[in-house]
Amino acid sequence: MSLILDALNRADQERAEENHTPNLHASHGPAPETSSPLRRWIIEGVIIVLALAAFGYSQWTDETVTPVTPVVEAEPAQAITVEKPVPAPPAPAPVAAAPKPKPVVETTVAKKPVEKPASNTSIASLYQQPAATTPMVKEPVVTAAPVVEPVMEAPVDNTQFILKQIPLITERSSRFQRGVPTLNYEVHVHSADDGAGFVKLNGRIARVGAQVAPGLRLIAILDDSIVLDLNGTQFRLPALNSWVNYK
Repeated sequence: MSLILDALNRADQERAEENHTPNLHASHGPAPETSSPLRRWIIEGVIIVLALAAFGYSQWTDETVTPVTPVVEAEPAQAITVEKPVPAPPAPAPVAAAPKPKPVVETTVAKKPVEKPASNTSIASLYQQPAATTPMVKEPVVTAAPVVEPVMEAPVDNTQFILKQIPLITERSSRFQRGVPTLNYEVHVHSADDGAGFVKLNGRIARVGAQVAPGLRLIAILDDSIVLDLNGTQFRLPALNSWVNYK
């Protein structure tokens, strides 16, 4: 702040020297150099800016430094116990006075005549009454449970499974294969009823038991093949697979 005041005083002194009128009788030295108005304005502007900065700084320090008020812990309020008035016991109910005993009056009871026992005839008649009949209880009738005969399951037909274990013609020996004649397999109809199924070999319809060639008999028609018997040796031929003898 002292620097600001010195600058203000210096500016006032310079302004006073400029406005001072010259005296003819006074001795004057060399005229001092007059400062230009632009310089004076710059100095005054700097002074004003410094004054505003100092004022703002003082206000900022006052706002930032705030006194810390100590926190006073409040003591817990003591619980005030209020004693309830004890109600007075109820007054005992008045006891009724016991009634005075009445005077005993002596009464004379006339003696009754002694009755004679009933005659024996009346007592005997009581024994002659018929006894009470007891109800007849029927015995429960026990009915025998019906006998359920076990159901006999139908035997499983393993014929198809057994026949499929017979080897195919290609699984027989080459000597046996050369003895099998040529078979042109055209039609294959399988049925659960052996009599309904049939095949067509070499242009002829053949059923189970038919002879399809000299020494060659049809034994069974399976779902995927037929069983043939050649001179006592059985073999299977796949369905619709013709056999050609190249001997």
